[in-house]
Amino acid sequence: MKFDSIIIFLIIATYGSYYVVLPCPRECPYCDVEISSTYHYILHVNNAHSDNEISTCPECHEKFEAGSVLELHIIQNHAENDKLELIKQIEYDHMVSVMTQIQINKEAEQLQKEEINNKMLESPTIENITELILSHLINNIAEEKHVYLASSMDFYGSAREDIKYGCSYRCMQMLLSSIMLNVDFKTHLTSMWINLHKMSISRTRMPNVSMLWRHLEECWNMGIDPNGKKETYDTSESKNKSPNKLGASIDDVNSVFLGLGIKFEYKLFDRNTNRNNYQEMLNWLYLHFININNLKYISPVYLSFKKSNEKKPGHATIAIGVEVDKNNTIIPLVLCPNENYTKLQTKHGEKALKYIRSPSFLRKRTLYRVGIIMGIDATLI
Repeated sequence: MKFDSIIIFLIIATYGSYYVVLPCPRECPYCDVEISSTYHYILHVNNAHSDNEISTCPECHEKFEAGSVLELHIIQNHAENDKLELIKQIEYDHMVSVMTQIQINKEAEQLQKEEINNKMLESPTIENITELILSHLINNIAEEKHVYLASSMDFYGSAREDIKYGCSYRCMQMLLSSIMLNVDFKTHLTSMWINLHKMSISRTRMPNVSMLWRHLEECWNMGIDPNGKKETYDTSESKNKSPNKLGASIDDVNSVFLGLGIKFEYKLFDRNTNRNNYQEMLNWLYLHFININNLKYISPVYLSFKKSNEKKPGHATIAIGVEVDKNNTIIPLVLCPNENYTKLQTKHGEKALKYIRSPSFLRKRTLYRVGIIMGIDATLI
């Protein structure tokens, strides 16, 4: 059945038949019933007052053998204008209904999308922890010590569900926050994220661990370090673990930033090739943070480490600066995602500062990996 015939069927079912609308209601000459159309007037007279049956068309004056034939004649020949108006009205009403439903569906879809996006974004645990550390260092540092810090950065602490594997992702969040706090990099990062994930991010709405994992997979799919994907999935299958719960290596961190058009460089300090790898790593941190080239942006340092018998990527932290005493002893200032630094937000921040200044967990590791953000690289976009 064609659409037009369906509409006609609906009209007939609704109104009984098409009719010609009269200029104004008329009363039946045989009773007090008001009639609003020629068709209904003839129908009423022929049914209620059959002795006075009308069989001549009032429109064209054609005569018929019965009133019922006249009724059909009117429908077929004199209701076209009203028929079109009714069809147009029904089509319009249907269109309005459809468009309204489409708009409702779009709004519902947008709300659902925003709800999903909100679940993939989160706020920092501590905003601008760099400034908080600096304020406590000023009050507690000895005169013979010098402090060199990275550019501003927010702190992201591990959650209960990711404390065993999420340290690298939390460190990525901290590095991304340092980019968001830099005017030169912020626009680039936000536009890249929108282009890749159709999602708006800001300093208070940064991608969470799950979203960073999804981004890493997207980077692999773009051809960035495909061997990293194979290694991750092969390892997860052998251990019966979800691949995203194996943590992330520094190569994965590099892939995440490459996918965003951000240049990330890293270096290894291996005891197998250098017995003094810990001190060499400290010297590298010192040279980075003293900023001899007077750069506007000093990247926080992604710092991971592990023992020789560890097969996992190792534990990841962020080196946010160094202290140097009068004997030129270099003391790294390190933030661990699994630690609680909320006391830095109070006047009793000395205890939290102590853990930052004395990262004993760094010593006696076989392998150290350090990585820094070098800037935007248009060739990687």
